[in-house]
Amino acid sequence: MKTDKDFFDSRYKLFELEGWKDLVEELTTTYDSLNSVASIDDEKTLYLVKGQLSILNMLITLEEQTKLIDTDNL
Repeated sequence: MKTDKDFFDSRYKLFELEGWKDLVEELTTTYDSLNSVASIDDEKTLYLVKGQLSILNMLITLEEQTKLIDTDNL
């Protein structure tokens, strides 16, 4: 079982990778393209897009969220 230190060390190594930066850039582009009410035709689509935006935002902000909860990094 991973310790908290191992968990955070693995996360920080992930955030250093060029592939992670590329992924966040691509996710941000997707987020921006979906974040428009003009393309939403009905209530069902609204809730679908809202869910997609929520997941994209969670991934885009993962690095900041990790830093906020890493109490050893204070």
